[in-house]
Amino acid sequence: MDFKKLTKIQFAALFIIFIMVLSGVAGFLLYII
Repeated sequence: MDFKKLTKIQFAALFIIFIMVLSGVAGFLLYII
């Protein structure tokens, strides 16, 4: 019954990590340039 909630939590965690990685790569590239 809690499978949907679990997937939502995992999706939110993956989404946040994805944004952090993108922002980190963008900041790293801007720092190099």
